[in-house]
Amino acid sequence: MKAILFDMDGIIAYSEIVNGESYVQAFREENYNITIEDFKEHCTGKGSKHFFEKLKERDPNCPGIEKVRPRKQELFLENVRTELKLRKGIIDFIKKVHGQYKLAVVSAAHIDTINSILNQFNLRENFDLVISATESKRNKPYPDCYLLAAEKLNVKPEDCMVLEDSESGVTAGSRAGCYVIALPTKFTKEQDFSNADLVLDGFEEIDLNIIK
Repeated sequence: MKAILFDMDGIIAYSEIVNGESYVQAFREENYNITIEDFKEHCTGKGSKHFFEKLKERDPNCPGIEKVRPRKQELFLENVRTELKLRKGIIDFIKKVHGQYKLAVVSAAHIDTINSILNQFNLRENFDLVISATESKRNKPYPDCYLLAAEKLNVKPEDCMVLEDSESGVTAGSRAGCYVIALPTKFTKEQDFSNADLVLDGFEEIDLNIIK
């Protein structure tokens, strides 16, 4: 293996819950109610565009992304400073692999969300590349983002290890031809991870010998 590609939400930090709660509040301010379950089903690992498309399919009167997302982002950036926690073991794992492999963040989140998290925890300098929702034409579960990351890192997809916590992310990595390790969270543990090469509980279980 020559590169390790990290998802953001659920892999580097537990930002999914903070993001979901920020959406619930932003919609509430527009006098419209959604639930964390709506976010969990339609946005986790899939991105905001897919989320709003599904909400609009269910109710054409749902407030649009151009109205809700800017306020959601304001709330997220406020909440992330006090509520966000890194995933257990991520710092030690990054220290182990930094300098040995090319490292990238490949996320369905927008670049401002990714940067706010990486900068808050002083992690940005550890990564050679960041791929956000705006870089690829199609979001996860399509493989575009992982194929693009491999291309920009100048490595073959089969020489990349993907770390994901969602079904859509695992499917994207698998379709790209990467070696995929699923690390489910409480938020995603009921999803289907059959496309993963390996399913583990945490970073401490990753054997670095498998990525030589």
